[in-house]
Amino acid sequence: MARSVPVILPSSLWGVRAVILVLLGTSPYSFDRLARAIDELAGQHSWDVFMQTGNTHYEPVNCRHADFIPHEQVQSLVKDCDILVTQGGAGSIHEGLVTGSPIVAVPRRVELNESQVEQTELVQAMEQTGRLIAVYNVEDLYDSIQTAYTFHPIQGEPNRIPELISQYLKQV
Repeated sequence: MARSVPVILPSSLWGVRAVILVLLGTSPYSFDRLARAIDELAGQHSWDVFMQTGNTHYEPVNCRHADFIPHEQVQSLVKDCDILVTQGGAGSIHEGLVTGSPIVAVPRRVELNESQVEQTELVQAMEQTGRLIAVYNVEDLYDSIQTAYTFHPIQGEPNRIPELISQYLKQV
């Protein structure tokens, strides 16, 4: 059963700020592949990670985590994190684009029963325009996160992508 948590202040979780924030979305599908990969890396490298797991079945042992947190809290955590690692959904990517956070996106795959909707196309489009780092194989996650520390997303002139994603989300 999914649980909701009260608003969590970044300072109460990390002292100063989050290093890595992981958003697995609110889809009814589990995203164990990404949750497990991040959790293992966090344990191997002593990373400071907070993971919003949503409906993912895997329970992290090396990361702070909560199933669901209020949207306002997600926005605050995205703004305060150093790196956003997210599933390839439009909403999660939008959160990172709005704040200019370095984004590492792992698209959910329909054939692995991680989603009903293919996320690869959006992630590829954002990657090709320099707005995020795409990870198609979780074995590449460590290198992508290391790259994200020096990655500066292209903002565009003008940057209408967050606005377009917002419009799309309102239609769905």
